[in-house]
Amino acid sequence: MSTVYDHREDRTGGGMLSQWKELGRPSNRRRIFIGVAIFVFMQFAGSNAINYYSPRIFRSVGLTGSSTSLYATGIYGIVRLLCVIIAMYFVVDRYGRRKMLMGGAVVMLIAMVSGRDRVFFFRSSG
Repeated sequence: MSTVYDHREDRTGGGMLSQWKELGRPSNRRRIFIGVAIFVFMQFAGSNAINYYSPRIFRSVGLTGSSTSLYATGIYGIVRLLCVIIAMYFVVDRYGRRKMLMGGAVVMLIAMVSGRDRVFFFRSSG
C-alpha cells in the first residue's frame, strides 16, 4: 500500500485536483462508465427487490407466522451466498468473467422478453 502513496506523492501537484484530472482521462472515464453500468443493470435484474420483498413473497407462497417469513428470508440469503461462492470458485474460474457476464445478460434478455406478455396476466384488475 505504501507504493500507492509513493506514486501519488511523486506526481507534481499530487493533490485533490490531480485526482479529479485522472477521472477525466478517456481510459478512466470508460472504466467508471462500465462499472456504473454494471451496477445499474444489476438493479434492473431485480435481485435487491427480491431481497426487500422476500417476506411478502414467502408469505404469499404459504409460509405463515410472524417470524417464519424472516427465517425463510435468512435461509434464502444463506443459500444464495453459498451458490455464489460455489459458482465463483468452479464456474467463473473455468469460463472467465467476460463470458459469464455476457452469457448471463443473454439469458436475462431471453427471460425478460419471453415473460413480458405474461406479466399482465398476473396484475390485479382493480
